[in-house]
Amino acid sequence: MTSARLLLMPFVISLLWTASPAHAAHYRIVDVADVVPAEHHRALAAAGVVTTEHLYDRTARKRDRRRLARATGIEYGTLTKWAIFIDLMQIRGIGPKMVRLMNASGIGRLKDLKRAKAAPLLKAMRKANRGFRYSRVLPDVGVISRWIIRAGRKRARLQ
Repeated sequence: MTSARLLLMPFVISLLWTASPAHAAHYRIVDVADVVPAEHHRALAAAGVVTTEHLYDRTARKRDRRRLARATGIEYGTLTKWAIFIDLMQIRGIGPKMVRLMNASGIGRLKDLKRAKAAPLLKAMRKANRGFRYSRVLPDVGVISRWIIRAGRKRARLQ
């Protein structure tokens, strides 16, 4: 193997290792302290939960939330609140800011997004976002339509 390849190998491996799935907008737990407060990061990490995707996998079902609550000492209700918040993040392009904006626009869960109509949702999002309350940039109606289509293709997991 050439020395150039040897020098590039750690970089390529790190890119592959840190690549996130293209199907959803997931974050490391420590990067969303406004969603999951820092006081809970250590307990979640000890339980193997280091991304919002891991957190959703471990909180989407009631019995899994009960198990995680016992393992971490985090209240079941808190885990439920996080699961509901992260439910919308199962759609690529929807991160914490968009979840908050959608919540303010009447969309609380993925199942609500499945039933939404793009133009009225955009209107509600514009109204909720007056003064850049949630985001400086809003998606256009085409992006919202794609989110609705993707939501329709997702199997409901949240219980």
